[in-house]
Parts: sequence; C-alpha cells; structure tokens
Amino acid sequence: MTWILERQPAAAWEALQAAWKHDLPAVLEGHDPHRYPLRLSSWPAADTALADVLKAVADYYHVSADDLRSKNRQRRFTEPRQIYCYVAKRHTTKSLAQIGAIIQRDPTTVMHSARTGGAP
Repeated sequence: MTWILERQPAAAWEALQAAWKHDLPAVLEGHDPHRYPLRLSSWPAADTALADVLKAVADYYHVSADDLRSKNRQRRFTEPRQIYCYVAKRHTTKSLAQIGAIIQRDPTTVMHSARTGGAP
C-alpha cells in the first residue's frame, strides 16, 4: 500500500510556525482568522482537553489519533506527535505525565518533544 501525504501550502505552514513562535494565544482567542489556519482559531485557550488537542493535531496532519499513539517512528507520525506535546504543554495546565498518558509516552519524552516541536 502506498501512502500519499499531501503537503500543506507554504503560506499556511509559515503562518502556523509564526503562531507557535510568537502569538498563539492571540490566535486561540480568535484574532486575525485570515492569517492563520482556521482550525487554530477555534481552539479554546487554557483548559483545553488533551483529547481535543490530539484530535485537532491529528486532523491537521491527516493522521488518526491512534497513529499518534502508536510506536511508529515514521516522520509523518513523529512530527504531529511533537506538535501535540508542544501545544498541550504550552496551552493547557496538564502535567507532562498526563500529556504523555494520552499518547502512551514517558514524561521525559514529552518534555523533549515539547522542546523540539516548537523549534523553527
């Protein structure tokens, strides 16, 4: 079986990176919806449920939540997994252990992924 992974438009990817780096809280509150992907503008701010964050990231990257929980180390799964850890750590009040429990990972793995996921 051959998997065809659709590339996101460059402008959407750049806007997403800018949001993660600088002003994701403004995006989460719904400001400037034309500049950022629509999925981000609808996320609630602080007390987002981890399952909702996982679903939003999985939908954005066109993978299933089960794929993100799997032990598969292919890039198409590891990158969204790191983004999930980054967003969950930065925009929820959950602990590393709670974030890791959703994707069946150790808290130190979540810490590394949160650092790596936000990198340019």
